[in-house]
Amino acid sequence: MNTDGLKLANVSTLNSSLDLRVHISGLVWCKGFVLEIFALPSQFYLVTSEKHYNLLVHTFNGRSGKVGNPKPLFDWTQQHMTGSPRRLIVDNNGHLWMALDGGHGVIQVDPNSKLMKQFIGMPAERHNRQHPQQDKSGSIFALRGLGVHGKPPGEYKLNTVIINAKLPEHL
Repeated sequence: MNTDGLKLANVSTLNSSLDLRVHISGLVWCKGFVLEIFALPSQFYLVTSEKHYNLLVHTFNGRSGKVGNPKPLFDWTQQHMTGSPRRLIVDNNGHLWMALDGGHGVIQVDPNSKLMKQFIGMPAERHNRQHPQQDKSGSIFALRGLGVHGKPPGEYKLNTVIINAKLPEHL
């Protein structure tokens, strides 16, 4: 855990030839990101602690792998809620869902209006830690009846010939 505020985190891609490319560097802590390839143009959403947990959006060119400059999308500091956004996912309508660490729930954000559409409370204070029995942190929750579905991850195939050629023999 980077408690000293050092800018050590990067957002990178690894292509099928195992060429690693850094797109965003110098982040203190990346709290969540998601790539929305079905939007035109493709969007890359990012939440970082040094931006006060605000949601940023970057354009993304899938052919070149280029990530554009960030633009503010959702100002968390104006929401007057507890906790902080962590982890992102996009639903089949293109809306973003963020778990709130310390906020007892998840929020839905519309990237077009830049507004929070809804808050759904959960019996968990922190989304990624185990707490006493009365708190359900660390649990998996299924939200139903919201009229939305998550998008399945894209398929990929690893080329073992390239991987074996690039990795050192002692691994």
